[in-house]
Amino acid sequence: MDYTIIKSDSALTKLAKYLLTLPSVAVDSENDWHERLRPHSTKLIMLQISDGKQAWLIDRRHCDLLILKPLLEDDSIVKIFHNSQHDCALLKNDLGIKVHNIYDTMNGEKLKLGVVIPEDLKVNTATRELLYDKYGVSLSACLKRRGLPDKFEFENFGWFEQLITCHHLKYGVRTFNQQEFDELDNKWLVKKVQDTDKLMEWTITQCEYGVRDVEFLHLLMEDQIRECNQLNQQLTLDLENRVAEVFYLMTCRGFGVDSVGWLELAKANQVIYDRAMAKLPPGINWQAPGQACAYFGVKYIKELEALELETPVYKSWKEARGLYNYIKTYGRSWIDQHVRDGRVHCSFNQIVNTGRCSSNNPNLQNVPSLTKTPHRTFFKPRPGNCFGIADFKGQELAIIAKGSGERSWLECLRNGQDLHSMTGEMTFKERWIKCSPEERKKMRRTIKDVNFGIAYGMWYEKFALKAEISFEEAQETMELYEDTFRDVIRWVNDNAQYTLKTLTSYSMPPFNRRRVVDHLIEPESWRIRNIGKNNKVQATGADMTKLAMVYMHQEFEDLKTAEDDGIIHQLHDELIVEWPLKRKAQMLEVMRYGMVRANTEILGEQLGEPDMVAALSWVKPD
Repeated sequence: MDYTIIKSDSALTKLAKYLLTLPSVAVDSENDWHERLRPHSTKLIMLQISDGKQAWLIDRRHCDLLILKPLLEDDSIVKIFHNSQHDCALLKNDLGIKVHNIYDTMNGEKLKLGVVIPEDLKVNTATRELLYDKYGVSLSACLKRRGLPDKFEFENFGWFEQLITCHHLKYGVRTFNQQEFDELDNKWLVKKVQDTDKLMEWTITQCEYGVRDVEFLHLLMEDQIRECNQLNQQLTLDLENRVAEVFYLMTCRGFGVDSVGWLELAKANQVIYDRAMAKLPPGINWQAPGQACAYFGVKYIKELEALELETPVYKSWKEARGLYNYIKTYGRSWIDQHVRDGRVHCSFNQIVNTGRCSSNNPNLQNVPSLTKTPHRTFFKPRPGNCFGIADFKGQELAIIAKGSGERSWLECLRNGQDLHSMTGEMTFKERWIKCSPEERKKMRRTIKDVNFGIAYGMWYEKFALKAEISFEEAQETMELYEDTFRDVIRWVNDNAQYTLKTLTSYSMPPFNRRRVVDHLIEPESWRIRNIGKNNKVQATGADMTKLAMVYMHQEFEDLKTAEDDGIIHQLHDELIVEWPLKRKAQMLEVMRYGMVRANTEILGEQLGEPDMVAALSWVKPD
């Protein structure tokens, strides 16, 4: 593809005028070496733009990129990215440009293929390479599958490699980690790289590398739209492109963290842990499950954890084990590695196999709940702000009710009644009516496990363990339940059989989000059956949550508050918003509007009421 290097504001202004006449432009960026060590202080160096026929490489060192702000923020022009979250967050953080109307070819590829390779998948190298060729969504993989040339035939920019080289020249070592970098007297190092950046002119192959990032994005978009239309995925594709803006803004906004309180907790946990470890016999690695099991004479760690011995050694081990992961994962290193400007900015994988999202660097979806540790109490809004915490109360149960058409469930939800009590009474009948309040409370917990477990393929053994009842009682309860709610059981089993037969699963209309099951990833039939049972529920929930995010975001944008106010996090069906405290009623009203509208559009009626609250930490007040 022919390209032009733009090195003046006058040339950029002329280009911007032309680009504003187009229906779509492809966009990518190259940035400095900070990305590997300071992700949220990264600076943009080159911006690549293409109209599908030619490309322009814009040199940040010579141009004011704000000339492109009207283009990138225009609602009518489609901006095509591959991994939009990265580039759009960079444009927002570095230049204050809020990109609108995004098409992301990486997400489009995921929907076209119907498969996302799990990050924790354990397979051999040959299988992993085969899966990458079939389902990889990097730009290289997308180009390779279509027989298009790869970008890595060219020279990349290597900003981080320059940093490594400079570090090696001064200190005689080749690698370093975050902590070592923080401890360095790195003024010479930074100046050396900055001087190199100022003097360096892009080579021809570096320019060609930059061009390749945008050269085929129009073609990828057209191919994905065509394929998704044929697969009845056009509504899902549109939804994912609309919600892409919300995800990159969540990355930019981040989550406030009380580092002082966090570190005080880490210090207190360390003291308790050290005290417990000091009481244990020496010569044993107590954090090694095999050695701990051998000492207590059991085979498996789960068996050891369930013993509940009263001996001093066991109690000390249990206390130390309970704290070990929190100290290791959520200690000082977590603050040092992830908190910048008083906030933590994670990245999101917008689409996993169920259609939901995941987060990383750090994984905020794994921060323990308040029932386990107080870590969430240290996530704080800015002064004068509050959090809005809302979730779809009983989202999965509402989806099961609507999908199965189970009349008793639908009637219960329509009347705003407690579904678990209703199913408990219908299952246990006379036993429920005649039992004491304490027994009824226990029976409600038991039936609640069944209500949620049926869509996950829960067996009698697992149900017995989870509900803390005998195998015989678990079997009897499940049989009573299956006989009472036949439409629910039929629907769940039909979903399982369909996936086992076709190796596909779909969310409920109108989106019909498609998931494909590959035997290389899921070789066992029982796991495929469980995917069939659960995926329709999870994928429909993902559609509902993302649709609510879109509606809420639109409303919040129209209200024009501070730039960093809005949705800041998603955890399954829970959404968190940061908003001015004095306007919390307005915030909760918008959150309810978005969630109710999404619930109604997908289920055809409102089933359930969102659970919403304003709070001053990531914990719902009592």
